[in-house]
Amino acid sequence: MIEALILIPIVGGLSAFLIRKDPWRRTLLIVCALLHTTLTVSAWFAPPSPAMAGWFALDKLGLLFLSLTSLLFLCAAVYAVGYLSREKHGEIRDFQEGTFYVDEPEAIF
Repeated sequence: MIEALILIPIVGGLSAFLIRKDPWRRTLLIVCALLHTTLTVSAWFAPPSPAMAGWFALDKLGLLFLSLTSLLFLCAAVYAVGYLSREKHGEIRDFQEGTFYVDEPEAIF
């Protein structure tokens, strides 16, 4: 379970580079956050055994900070979906110089 807690955000972040459609990226963000939060809540009821020959273990203080981090991840993911849905695509005219430019911060994200 500890491996999954580490790999879910990593795999989600790397796969966001491969997915080109914005709705799919936003869905991926929410799914990763929900999976991570679900695994963190399940760790409170059934503590995971140490992983990688004892190099990674989850004690009570680590579980507290993991819970805070996972909750913040979930809140930020929900907020980001609403924030990024207002994003405009295509060419935008600069209001000072009148030139066109393409603003795609989510593609860079």
